[in-house]
Amino acid sequence: MIRILASGRHVLVSLSVLSVTAAWSQAPSKAPIPKLSFHYQDKPAANPAKAADAGLPKLVVHVELQEGWHINSQAPLDSFLVPTTLDVTADGLEFGKPEYPKPVLQHSEVMGGDLSLFTGAFDVQVPFTAKAAASKAAPRPRTRVTLNYQSCNNNMCLPPKSITLEQ
Repeated sequence: MIRILASGRHVLVSLSVLSVTAAWSQAPSKAPIPKLSFHYQDKPAANPAKAADAGLPKLVVHVELQEGWHINSQAPLDSFLVPTTLDVTADGLEFGKPEYPKPVLQHSEVMGGDLSLFTGAFDVQVPFTAKAAASKAAPRPRTRVTLNYQSCNNNMCLPPKSITLEQ
């Protein structure tokens, strides 16, 4: 038995959850997996931002999404949406807060409002510093990057996933 609350927003969320659950069982057998790559950028950009870490070297993580699919930004507009996050680790390096690109705002009739999304290809920059014991002349350590995301298209969202690249 399903109870419908008086608030239109709650009905929408309840129906969305049911739609997502139904979509999981009908999801394509080959889910859209983002392509992930990264490289170190030792020199800051010509016009660095005014942030405190603007002059620091960066790890640049490149993400490519399949056409027709999107992921929520790191700061979705509704609390029930799954934010995109990035985790980075490497021995001898300390990573700062990821700098995400400006998200695309897209209106969704299904969700009844705007969504804050990433689409296509984009870069996330992560500032870093060498820990005291690490030598700047040493080769780059093995680096592990994990993207936590939820792929959606205009009809459905797939369960949240993570993809890890280590090199």
